[in-house]
Amino acid sequence: MNSDKNIGIITGLPRCRTAWLSELFTIYGFSFAYHEAEVGCEDDEQWRDKLLNNPEKHIIDCNPGFFLTYDYKLALFPNAKIIIVSRNDEESFTSWKKAFQGPFKIPDKDAELTWAALKNGRDNLRIERKDVLEIDYKDLDNETTYLKMGVHLFGGDFPSDLRRFAELRKKIIVQNAEHMAAIYN
Repeated sequence: MNSDKNIGIITGLPRCRTAWLSELFTIYGFSFAYHEAEVGCEDDEQWRDKLLNNPEKHIIDCNPGFFLTYDYKLALFPNAKIIIVSRNDEESFTSWKKAFQGPFKIPDKDAELTWAALKNGRDNLRIERKDVLEIDYKDLDNETTYLKMGVHLFGGDFPSDLRRFAELRKKIIVQNAEHMAAIYN
């Protein structure tokens, strides 16, 4: 069914830069990387169809929520290439909670239950799939890490663009600086 598509998953606990990675690995005429492709899908079959109906050959879902239903999704794409971005659990949780303040605040009990489910899914995926590439969050700005991720997802066909990588690195640095200035000024 999906033999002509190369499906990849980039995941990690929330606040591991999956949105940035979706931008990095969308390469015009080669690949499309969604950020949370399940948005707008009613079930995993719609998610599958969304990926399969994309015209690019290489499709990636950069999705921190993947851990919640990874077993169902991998049943649909058992040969998917998977990358886990690892960040300190407490640091990631604190950042996630800060992102959802004010009208978007997640009740503490719900946040703790969701977080436990995400960590459980991550830990189970690590045990079940030995072919997962694990990348440290702190290494995401490293060219070698970028190339390693690209080869894992695409094999030898990876059309790396180090200039674009450098530009996107600057973008995340500028966005972080602007965000911090808005918080503290």
